Amino acid sequence: MKEIKKISEQIDAELEDAEKYLKCAYKHKEDNPILADMYYDLSVAEMGHVTILHEASVKLINDY
Repeated sequence: MKEIKKISEQIDAELEDAEKYLKCAYKHKEDNPILADMYYDLSVAEMGHVTILHEASVKLINDY
């Protein structure tokens, strides 16, 4: 299904973004904790998007 493939690609993109944000959080952990916390929160938000997309793909698969 095209929809599942698209969602899979979007999940990959969200995971990449989450990883980028975590790397930024780690980079700023010592010198700027406020910035590190912001990047950590952004990473958590991206993982929330992954969960939403995954649930949608599971529903599409189950419905299929």
